[in-house]
Amino acid sequence: MKSALEATKDWLEGAVIGHNFCPFARREFVNNRIKFSIVETEVGLEEALERLVDELRALDESDIETTLLVFTADFKRFDVFIDLMELGDQLIDALEYRGIYQLAHFHPMYLFDGEAPDAASHFTNRSPYPTLHLLREASLENVLKDKTESDDIVAANIATCEQLGNAALQNALHHYKEG
Repeated sequence: MKSALEATKDWLEGAVIGHNFCPFARREFVNNRIKFSIVETEVGLEEALERLVDELRALDESDIETTLLVFTADFKRFDVFIDLMELGDQLIDALEYRGIYQLAHFHPMYLFDGEAPDAASHFTNRSPYPTLHLLREASLENVLKDKTESDDIVAANIATCEQLGNAALQNALHHYKEG
């Protein structure tokens, strides 16, 4: 079994960059401007949110472009992870980071609300481990101004997942983690 860091890097390179799910991931990955913060112990909601605050403040003080906060022992249930994500988003507002940072989220069992449970689209947000992704808003806007509308990117990502199919995507996700 791979380490969480190896699994996350393999997923980022193979799925996110390999299928071009994110328009700026390749550049930041190649330039080593992605921080991988791995939390390998059970921490619960409160400590996870404290870690999120730590990562927000670390971004304030660095030239790192984006941070992946990966939880290997906690938040295995998607509904509990959604609670973390919603509280994290509220925290961004409370700390007045809205417009500076954006919070994205990935989970091995990610399900978009209103989509069929077996929809391939869920794989656009599936990762080996529950992961919070902090992005700099200015960088995201900068990348998107040269691209088509963000809705077009989402539609292209879903089309890619539908073309690849659930079985292939599930096998790839397992491979990123297990090797």
